Amino acid sequence: MLNTFVSRLRVPLNPLTLHELRSLMRSPRAYSYLTVYMSIVSGITLLIYVAASFNGSSGVNDSSRVGTILFYIVVGMQAIVVSFLTPSFTSGAISGERENDTYELLRITSITPRQIVAAKLTAAFGFSTLLVFATLPLLSLALLLGGVELVQAAAAIGVVLASALFFSALGIYISSRSASRLSSAIITYVVTTGIVLGMAVFMLVVFPLINDIIYGTSSLIKTSPVLGILLQILVFFLMSASPISALVASETNLQESGNIWYITINQAAGATPPLYLPAPFIILIVLYLLLSALFLWFTIRRLDAPIDSL
Repeated sequence: MLNTFVSRLRVPLNPLTLHELRSLMRSPRAYSYLTVYMSIVSGITLLIYVAASFNGSSGVNDSSRVGTILFYIVVGMQAIVVSFLTPSFTSGAISGERENDTYELLRITSITPRQIVAAKLTAAFGFSTLLVFATLPLLSLALLLGGVELVQAAAAIGVVLASALFFSALGIYISSRSASRLSSAIITYVVTTGIVLGMAVFMLVVFPLINDIIYGTSSLIKTSPVLGILLQILVFFLMSASPISALVASETNLQESGNIWYITINQAAGATPPLYLPAPFIILIVLYLLLSALFLWFTIRRLDAPIDSL
């Protein structure tokens, strides 16, 4: 009876999806990536824990501080590795098929463009999910040490998984538009670097300047409240475009306001009450899900065109 129940819950996968999963999960580079990633993250975690023990960090405050540091390191490593490793599996998803002269063979089979895209996405996103869940014991250690709440860990995992899905979809789309695997990889990593690191560094430099314009000596929020509010909203949305800046902004907002779900935009004195916006990590998750669906739809439309037009 149990076997019958499990078989009914089994999701049918097309042959291409099974092939992609087996090829990726059983490949030497998958084992290498997972081993190196876990070795680095576990080694850094162990060093921090041992260093804290030798420093006599036995109090509640000290253990909470160690747990917070471990949480930041593990989540930061997850975000960076997933953002830059996932495109390596998808940047050549379609262009690689063209280079190997197997794309035309795929098109003449009964496998639809939707199934081709789903197979490439499932393999890349599945491996990224494996990387995230492999480090969950390290996150649980941070929770046990204190200083981190369960909702913080859930929000961080949501951002990392949304990033994995988005960059997988982005890599597949760019691959469908590129003639070669090399050009697809270059374009994908340039765009990924600009989003993950470029946007984070840009906001780190620009945010204090904009904040001074809004609330500084000139006080734009007093002279032109509407413009000041619109500028703040734009800044928060730009900050939510990168997983790094979104996680940092969400954590900063939690430390300052004690609320993880929304941020407050202060208006001019005597004006209407403060405005409330979703926290940056919520904006990022929603934005990345919408963009992922859009890129996948464009890719399917691209593959559905006649072969001669590609």
